[in-house]
Amino acid sequence: MLEALAAGVVEGLVSLGQIGLIIVPVMIFLEMLKETGVLEFLNRRMSPYTRLLGLPGSAVPALSAGLVFGLTFGSGIVIQTAREGRLTRAELTLLCLFLSICHAVIEETVIFLAIGADGLLILAVRLVVAVLLTASLARLLGVLAGRSTSVHDGT
Repeated sequence: MLEALAAGVVEGLVSLGQIGLIIVPVMIFLEMLKETGVLEFLNRRMSPYTRLLGLPGSAVPALSAGLVFGLTFGSGIVIQTAREGRLTRAELTLLCLFLSICHAVIEETVIFLAIGADGLLILAVRLVVAVLLTASLARLLGVLAGRSTSVHDGT
């Protein structure tokens, strides 16, 4: 039993290291985009689309990371976004709802295509369902709470 525990700890540490090898460069790249002003430019350009989901342009990095890298790797940027207070609690809820339905779209579409499924149909359905549910929840949260409070204000 001790051997199994030791093997589990080692495998967990290896997995953590592998995740770190992806998340750390992504975070560094994100900081570089922030410092050069590219991130703000992208946020402004994408904000008309994120508004459909009830999200501000500042949600673009977390949304993009989750869509491309999936929940595991995208979560680092989602967590950083939350810590920086760039999104309200309601906006974080909307972001997580959208990403729970529609994440790792490139990787998973390729997998579905490889097993013979209609990957583009699956992708389209995921996107439509994610947009409809997220936009619906955004409207509901807007009606019930007006503009939600920041993550860091203790409410």
